[in-house]
Amino acid sequence: MRIRSGGHDYDGLSYVAKAPFSILDMFMLRSVKVNVQDQTVWVDSGSTIGELYYGIAEKSKILGFLAGVCHSVGVGGHFSGGGYGNMMRRFGISVDHILDALIVDAEGRVLNRKGMGEDLFWAIRGGGGASFGWGHCFMENQVGSRASCCNGASDIVHQWQYVANKIHDGLFIRVVLSPVTRMGKKTIRAKFNALFLGNAQELVHVMNASFPQLGLVGEQCIQMSWINSVLFWDNFPVGTSAKALLERHGTPEKFLKKKSDYVQKPISKAALEGIWKKMMELHTLCYRTLSILSHRGSNSPFTPNLSVGAPFQSSKNTGRLRQISAGRSRSRRSGQKGRKRRDPELEKPALTLNPYGGKMSEISEKETPFPHRGGNIYKIQYSVVWKEKSEDVANRYLHAIRSLYDYMSPYMSSSPRSSYLNYRDVDIGVNGPGNSTYAQASVWGKKYFKTNFDRLVKIKSKVDPSNFFRYEQSIPSIASAHSIMSE
Repeated sequence: MRIRSGGHDYDGLSYVAKAPFSILDMFMLRSVKVNVQDQTVWVDSGSTIGELYYGIAEKSKILGFLAGVCHSVGVGGHFSGGGYGNMMRRFGISVDHILDALIVDAEGRVLNRKGMGEDLFWAIRGGGGASFGWGHCFMENQVGSRASCCNGASDIVHQWQYVANKIHDGLFIRVVLSPVTRMGKKTIRAKFNALFLGNAQELVHVMNASFPQLGLVGEQCIQMSWINSVLFWDNFPVGTSAKALLERHGTPEKFLKKKSDYVQKPISKAALEGIWKKMMELHTLCYRTLSILSHRGSNSPFTPNLSVGAPFQSSKNTGRLRQISAGRSRSRRSGQKGRKRRDPELEKPALTLNPYGGKMSEISEKETPFPHRGGNIYKIQYSVVWKEKSEDVANRYLHAIRSLYDYMSPYMSSSPRSSYLNYRDVDIGVNGPGNSTYAQASVWGKKYFKTNFDRLVKIKSKVDPSNFFRYEQSIPSIASAHSIMSE
């Protein structure tokens, strides 16, 4: 059985399988009940993040919630995998603010936090809820917020590594890196996207003191409410109505593959330039293959599966503050009225760097199953997206992103090389058919959860001993967890 909230599992595990299966689709469970006085909200798991944000904004001009920037992601999967967003350096991640939940367990019982007990409540806040039951709804506390969005790529990205996790905790500076061609020459473009919880004057002061290399000036900042910053980061033009967040399927079908990593030591400038070269080589390889297939008019059938990447119905975040290419720089104001919503860049291997530090370094990695807290400078999301329904094309793009991931290995976290659960990646390991062993599941489980994996196995073995809720990367249920873990 597959459990689908929004259908955004990157490798399709919520709606794709190699054997006959059924889908428990929570599409119609979409209630959002906001209590402004208590500063809490109950939200059904079938709701999208956009519906949650819109529901809060309808009731309050000063309250918000910290979650992702892609509005069509389902709440159930997002929260049960951790749920991070661009206010995490000030407030932490989504699961740090979940107060209660209702789930249906393997015996069909509806349980709230008191009924399920603290162990299971801990497990579903970042341990992947589909391993333990299906989440009906979550209760969260809201936070107050105000938002201001606002020389060579190698130099500035290198310096960003020493600043982004130490700068003012109200400032989140994301970097999106992708290969481009400028004046006939291949290069790397670095786009810096920022959200600051304060006003433009404060932001310019913070940047001039801590990161003057970016050259930010007040005219490049756009001061706005929290809900408008949500729209901006989701690539809607400035002035777009918040009702746009209610659209669940906003872009044409495309195919994708994502991967993730964590960086704990700054990467040298020389190593960064090696990474840029690798990205440009892989972009050229993909482009040549695409051109050849387009010329011969390939119509080969393509069915997404666990090794190819799943079709995806929603765009990802690329809201811009400033664009910088190697050896050149220029400023751009984003989101003019009347412009169409920006699509993600296609057919290019891209890296998105998300800074940590701040509140994330203050919370123990054992507080929730999500263990990626202190010690991380930033997280990397690897991304490649394409439209052609051809297995030849798919294999070429998959080769590109996997080659880049392998090339990056010396610079990433190790023992284990960590990954983020919500950036689902079956490349790092899957369970065998039927009831997987601890040894099989720990191959991927330690990468997502580090030492928290052992506690998740014990809880799973207690609450779902028959392993009713299982899939390729579900927590295994072990009859005697202790004896198997001591093998």
